[in-house]
Amino acid sequence: MKDNRLRWLNLVGARLTVIDGFGALGDTLLTSTVIHNLKRQYHRIRINCITPNPELLLLDPHIDKINEPETYFSIISWYLDIRNSRDGFTNVLAPTLRPLGITDFEYKARVYLDEAERNQAAKLVEGLKHPLVAINCISKEEVKNWPVRFWRELVSNLSHHCSFIQ
Repeated sequence: MKDNRLRWLNLVGARLTVIDGFGALGDTLLTSTVIHNLKRQYHRIRINCITPNPELLLLDPHIDKINEPETYFSIISWYLDIRNSRDGFTNVLAPTLRPLGITDFEYKARVYLDEAERNQAAKLVEGLKHPLVAINCISKEEVKNWPVRFWRELVSNLSHHCSFIQ
């Protein structure tokens, strides 16, 4: 979809569907980051997101509809070209955003929680040393996995400065 179509969609406040192309939890967060950047530039576009992880996006104020039927105008959020070419330099959002005319973008995931979720999280981390550091040691893609001995060494070396949550 070209940038001029986005301007038109924005002008009339039309709906655009953004499809979560891979569907893993991290990819859903990347898709929401694509949406945040779209809304930052095109405030009036109404976003329908198709994803297998709707629970991650239910409270996201940038998303108007979740898993509604695909609209006439749609984009797929994915980074297949980078992944297949083993491109280790290009930001994973660039292949989706560049064709939309967005080259200056914010690469920051946001998760929106309701008050009950925030209260539950506060209870879970009560008494832990700050800062809190969240880690995920295993990926379904072997190339993303760091050896466990490295994780153990890192956690051991930093644990007196922070608390780790896995």
